[in-house]
Amino acid sequence: MDTAIVVFTRDLRLHDNPALHQACARARQVVPLFVVGPAISAPSNRARFLAESLADLRASLRERGADLVLRRGDPAAETIRLAAEVHATAVYIADDVSHYATSRRHKLERECARHRIELTLTPGLTVVPAADLKPAGGGHYRVFTPYWRAWRAAAWRRHHPVPQDIQLPRIEKIGRLPARESASPGLAPGGETVGRQRFVRWRQDGLADRDDRSPQRPGGRGGEFGHAQRDGAGQQAGRGAPCPVHGRHSDPPANRIGRVLAGPDISYELMRGPIRRARGLEYAGMSRPEIRQWQPEPDPETPAPDLAALLGQVARGDHRAFELVYAELSGPVYGVVRQVLRDPAQSEEVAQEVLLEIWRTASRYDQDRGSAAAWALTIAHRRAVDRVRSEEACSRREHKVAEPEPAEDDVAETVAATLEHQRVRRCMDGLTGLQRESIKLAYYSGYSYPQVARLLGVALGTVKTRIRDGLIRMRDCMEVTW
Repeated sequence: MDTAIVVFTRDLRLHDNPALHQACARARQVVPLFVVGPAISAPSNRARFLAESLADLRASLRERGADLVLRRGDPAAETIRLAAEVHATAVYIADDVSHYATSRRHKLERECARHRIELTLTPGLTVVPAADLKPAGGGHYRVFTPYWRAWRAAAWRRHHPVPQDIQLPRIEKIGRLPARESASPGLAPGGETVGRQRFVRWRQDGLADRDDRSPQRPGGRGGEFGHAQRDGAGQQAGRGAPCPVHGRHSDPPANRIGRVLAGPDISYELMRGPIRRARGLEYAGMSRPEIRQWQPEPDPETPAPDLAALLGQVARGDHRAFELVYAELSGPVYGVVRQVLRDPAQSEEVAQEVLLEIWRTASRYDQDRGSAAAWALTIAHRRAVDRVRSEEACSRREHKVAEPEPAEDDVAETVAATLEHQRVRRCMDGLTGLQRESIKLAYYSGYSYPQVARLLGVALGTVKTRIRDGLIRMRDCMEVTW
């Protein structure tokens, strides 16, 4: 093979990168590529972390004779366009299971097949391959403790060393790195280099002795920024470098570090299972009218569950009933939220919040007021709108803090307002009684002209005339022009 493209996504690293390792082993020339897609958007902190991670990855690649090619647009289209430019015959990418990643993979599979380009999906986002862990009853793990027991007994996937030399073909346009936006003070810098340094300090300082029992929840700050949200061992080194952690990947991990690494792995397991994948993609990309009108094809082997009855069981704390509700509503909920927020990462997070609210408030569902699906989607739409308003309010606060407030002369303003009030009162005293009373009722008390006429016991035309004459006299008295 002459030339291959490696598409970086969440795996912004050279250490233990199966996609990069396989491409360098099989191809004479390798093109590292990162595509900033239209769906990738994030608050300033996460955007800066991504920019720093890409800058670090580019620097590491340049040390090995290569470079990071950056493109903006649809990932599948940009990958195929670059493949035509460098005459690449293969594309390597780490497999992923988020809604955004699955949609991207499907597009890439179609485009590669159409252009006769070999597409290879590699592991790399989990320490233990997801396919190696199966519950005794089949299916997927949904609870951390049994998953943790199986994870400890499993062998870690094979470690892949860093390629020492990467030959890059001639490319006219390499692409510019994203701008580094301003971020909160004290934010941990991004990049594999600093991430590995943080991990070394994390172990040396004894922080690994903590008992971390809080796995990452599925979909939490996902999308292309999932790697940027983990601290300590899970930030970079823990996500893709199991061998440097313990020396031999086949050794069972110590309890203190193992729980930190197993948390993100079970998030991957939950997101690839039927709970999140059952019907989520069918709704992604649909408009809201299409979501309301769309009906799934009936499955004679699996009749549709009675959501109203299931919600009654959920209200009594039935976990199994909630799993069925989750499987039935996760797709529609994500679809509705996605139409409002657009950003896949935030959509997944809000969808999780909606489903958690359904679990907590199932007892509030009233079957007489509508269907269970309509109730859930109403919650989803409200939550999504709240998130938009929250982001807008946060943005306004940031701009307000950033902009210096103009100096105000409170004394001068108070004096000017007092003089203005005195002029108004003096001019009002120069009006006739009917004019003054009519203007007060209309402009100070908020009554309409017919109401003023009834209150004063005069004709409506008389009131209109008196108010007009009074306003003209006020204008002349205060020496203003209309």
